[in-house]
Amino acid sequence: MGANRSAGKLAWALSAIALLASLAGLVLLPALKPKVVRAGDNTWTGIGPRGSRVLDLAVSPAYAEDQTLFAAAGLGGIFVSNTGGASWRTANTGLPYGTVRAIAVSPNYRNDRTVFAGTEEAGLFKTTDGGNTWFACNSGLDGTWVEVIAVSSNYAHDRTVFVGIRHDHGGVYKSTDRGQTWVSRNDGLRYRDVRALVVSPGFANDQTLYVPLWRPSAQVTGGMFRSTDGADRWYRIRWWAFEITHLAISPGFENDQVVYAGTEENAIWKSTDRGDSWFRAWVGFCLPELRAVRRITISPDYAADQTVFIVTKAGVLKSTDVPELWRPSGSFSEGVAAVAMSPDYFADGSAFVGGSFGVSKTTDEGSSWADADDGLWYPSYTINGVAVSPEYADDGIVVATTWSAAAPLRTTNGGITWHESGAGVEGTSMSSLALSPDFAHDQLLLCGTNTGVFQSTDAGDTWQKVSYGLGTLDVQAVAVAASDDLFAAAATGYVYRFTNGATSWRGSRVGGAGTFRCLAASPEYVNDGVLLVGTECTPPSCGTSGGIWISLNRGVSWQRLQAGLPTCANVNALAFSPRFAHDRTVFAGLSERPGRSGGVYKSTDAGTTWHAVNSGIGFDPNVGPDVRALAVSPNFAADQTLYAGTDGFGVFRSTDGGASWTNVGDSLYNPHVRTLSILPGPEAAIFAGTDGSGIWHYRWTAATPTHTPTSTATPTHTATPTSTATPTATATKPTYTLYLPIVIRN
Repeated sequence: MGANRSAGKLAWALSAIALLASLAGLVLLPALKPKVVRAGDNTWTGIGPRGSRVLDLAVSPAYAEDQTLFAAAGLGGIFVSNTGGASWRTANTGLPYGTVRAIAVSPNYRNDRTVFAGTEEAGLFKTTDGGNTWFACNSGLDGTWVEVIAVSSNYAHDRTVFVGIRHDHGGVYKSTDRGQTWVSRNDGLRYRDVRALVVSPGFANDQTLYVPLWRPSAQVTGGMFRSTDGADRWYRIRWWAFEITHLAISPGFENDQVVYAGTEENAIWKSTDRGDSWFRAWVGFCLPELRAVRRITISPDYAADQTVFIVTKAGVLKSTDVPELWRPSGSFSEGVAAVAMSPDYFADGSAFVGGSFGVSKTTDEGSSWADADDGLWYPSYTINGVAVSPEYADDGIVVATTWSAAAPLRTTNGGITWHESGAGVEGTSMSSLALSPDFAHDQLLLCGTNTGVFQSTDAGDTWQKVSYGLGTLDVQAVAVAASDDLFAAAATGYVYRFTNGATSWRGSRVGGAGTFRCLAASPEYVNDGVLLVGTECTPPSCGTSGGIWISLNRGVSWQRLQAGLPTCANVNALAFSPRFAHDRTVFAGLSERPGRSGGVYKSTDAGTTWHAVNSGIGFDPNVGPDVRALAVSPNFAADQTLYAGTDGFGVFRSTDGGASWTNVGDSLYNPHVRTLSILPGPEAAIFAGTDGSGIWHYRWTAATPTHTPTSTATPTHTATPTSTATPTATATKPTYTLYLPIVIRN
């Protein structure tokens, strides 16, 4: 339906433009194709595939006035809505790339605009302008994985915040200066892997907190701990043999003394005496999946409405009565991570649910839910392979393989929309993707999976298994040497070949190789039959297993190429010069290993000898970073340009054949790059597949050539008077070219 509406809008727009042009005597552009998302000039643009995994939600205490809520979106960072969830925008300025797991809003948000965000990799961050800018506040924190944040209800006066740090060296930390400095508060806690933490709503008077400890083994005692002196000392009040996943405390705790605890296997428990005793509150938990509690949220007006929402492994449940009879709320299944309620829930009935689907909202106390995630989408997925159509400017085709999707993902509009293609692709792990060198004519793609090889002959729209002779082997790398000559490297240590007319794949052993990481065919393969394969070093047999292997006879036999390479090298990427027949140039991307050099290596004698070319990549020119991907310009002979995708440093570009490198922009939010694909021609761009943030592309303004033919080698913009009637930019009665940007929204 959305596509039909878009098509209708486009047709109407073009008709209107044509009518205006005919009336005004204008000359239209001959090829107006606004269906492809064009990369921004000199900046990275995310094109998907998109997701919206939400791990936590927080609502402004002044929600009735500002309609503000925040979402911790994992690798997508922070999103904020000022429209009650009707629309969202990213709010990541100052945040490093990483997984945002927890978010907490100041009780005095109306005045201080303060929000805290906890990450897995970089600790705690804070904003004092409602999310416009963030800054780190980690002074005194020993761990980086901030699992939970608890802000004092009296924050405006006591300036107190607590965080729970996950893993062995974590624990509870306290700040009394709004997060500027932190002090460990673990006296009495025998183990410090903190997964949940709550502060009493009356903290100013009772100084009470609760924290459960995750049991790492049967030898370590877990259970519930309580502090009544602001976390100076903790005392165990209950021992449990099972894991506690979440805590919630009643807003009227000073009067009702109610605390809830969610567990991994034993549903939900409740205390009505400050935690001194507990009882099961699980009427209605008939399925095992419902007993795995992920989150508990208590109504702000609990004393009046007795409402509690819980997130379980099988969806959302709600209770509105003292005996805690739980009933399903909505049709959510797996993937729910958080529930947040409006501070005025008793009056407006509003609550929000976040998870792998984005955000949903109710305004009738959970009787019905509707999507509330417009704009809360970001490039996601871990990308293992990217194939870009050479006709991308016209057809908008990009195909990607991922770890998590059930089939290759495909777009035909440059990333506006994506869909899973190829029903029947059985591999749960799609490791590699290869584009035919004659793709414009044969539309051929090859996909390697952990159950064999799949082929598409319609640009990735449909796929067929072509594993005759391979069975269900784990295929780690594939290559299309020619339309009728396919190669697959399998976990058996063999490289297999399939040619037109053959009945099955035929394999050849590659020395002592075990795990393959990449496979490449010479651009002159039809004439020279050259193949290269990159392998993983497997200690203690590094001297014979890892490195680069070459075949000079179309995969019949292989020999190891090691001169100049590290003794034990993981070779992640291989790329031939397009003029390999003349310059004999090949590039290799290696992993950094302890005591070994990674980075980019170059050979100018067809792989016989190699030397490192890492100047400008990473921090140390002598020890290159983990290079995962390489892409060589189709015009390499003239421009000497190639690209390297790294794990942690982003994408680098060399315009002197690898002698020196510069980073390609700092707008690539995720610097962990797994694969690259280069698009030649007028829309020249580089496409980067990342580890967890989808696909991004980058276009240089200078890469756009002029389309005006001239009789001289140097085109100019100054009109030269001639005796012909050729219109120029200085003509007395000009002919206009109409440029009209058209934006199509599904």
